[in-house]
Amino acid sequence: MTLYKVAAAGYLPAMVEYAIRIVEGDSLSKSDLYAYPRLLRAKEAGAPVDELLAAVGSRLGIFGREFGEKIAKDGGRLPFRSPSR
Repeated sequence: MTLYKVAAAGYLPAMVEYAIRIVEGDSLSKSDLYAYPRLLRAKEAGAPVDELLAAVGSRLGIFGREFGEKIAKDGGRLPFRSPSR
């Protein structure tokens, strides 16, 4: 099973790891907008991601944060960012 599938299933450590990989661009396309909703969900699940969430949120600006919060609250699937090759 891929890291994305495990994270999408709600496994907390995988959610955090996947979000961090998106922020850092480690084998995934770097995108704060894709990482932010995942970090919000990880925080709701109890992960200690406050510092990273604040850093990503400040880079996004108000529109990006509001968009990320809407995506995180939708309860549906988060947008998938395919690995860069």
